[in-house]
Amino acid sequence: MTTFREAITYIVNLEMGLAQENGHVDDYDALEKWLKQLPELREDREQ
Repeated sequence: MTTFREAITYIVNLEMGLAQENGHVDDYDALEKWLKQLPELREDREQ
């Protein structure tokens, strides 16, 4: 059973191009950085 956090991390890794062949990258620092950028990305898209 995949945890919610693992699932989100996998999706974010795919978005960031970090996913390895096994599909798991435990790079939570990169995940946090990406999540902090989300509001900025949303604003950029709306402009």
